[in-house]
Amino acid sequence: MMNPDIRLLALDLDNTLLNSKKIISEENKRMLVQCEKAGIHVVTASGRFFHSQIDFTDQLNPEVQNNWHVCNGGAGIYTGHSLLWRENCFAADVFQVLLKQIRRTSLFYFVDTVSMVYYENASTETASRTAKQVLKKPYVQRAAHIENIDHPVRIIFYCRNEEEVTAARLIHTNGAVSYDGGDKIVEIAPKSLNKAQALAKVCAHYDVSFKQVVAIGDDENDLQLLKTAGIGIAMPNSSNVLIKNADIIGPCDCDHDGVAEIIKRYILPR
Repeated sequence: MMNPDIRLLALDLDNTLLNSKKIISEENKRMLVQCEKAGIHVVTASGRFFHSQIDFTDQLNPEVQNNWHVCNGGAGIYTGHSLLWRENCFAADVFQVLLKQIRRTSLFYFVDTVSMVYYENASTETASRTAKQVLKKPYVQRAAHIENIDHPVRIIFYCRNEEEVTAARLIHTNGAVSYDGGDKIVEIAPKSLNKAQALAKVCAHYDVSFKQVVAIGDDENDLQLLKTAGIGIAMPNSSNVLIKNADIIGPCDCDHDGVAEIIKRYILPR
């Protein structure tokens, strides 16, 4: 029997629904279909860029594809291939202070506007391997005057090593907060921006309360999501901060159908 109080399942992507090879397993896909059949809305809530996240939701069944999904760490909501909503950009003065600090370092960074991603550096010498892959995407462009772009919602660093992670985490000002995105990724966002505040709009759309939500994640940028949901579940491969704040620790990691096993054990038990 299904837990009758659960009406929405919110899933992080990387190292949660996706395995370490960035693949959604067939068993995970199968169990998401079972959730939808049981009347549970399945949505993703990721820090990935809008266009990147679509590549993964397109792999799911049509019902899930057309649900409302949280993208860009909570800065956007989309359905299918259509962006429905975006907000929570940096205050202009906060953005300028952050840029000034970043320009004192050699860190390679991107500025996210939800619909596009920009970078400033003319040289890619200091870009990590992951950053160089991002540079190939059609929605990524160089901006010679990045301080003038409209609607900046996040600054993202794909770091080469732990020293760069530490340097990126030192960049701060009032009105902004930094997150560990895992895989040597550091995000800086407005303090008002997180996955939970965007998911509140998704819940309102489906007439679901947060008490009826199960959220599953693995890293610091999932913290507010897990704390706000009725049941917050951390993957066993999660960061320490998430494990300490989760209601439940999942039985299997992302490489062993972890989401599917959580669904079987806690959401759709026989």
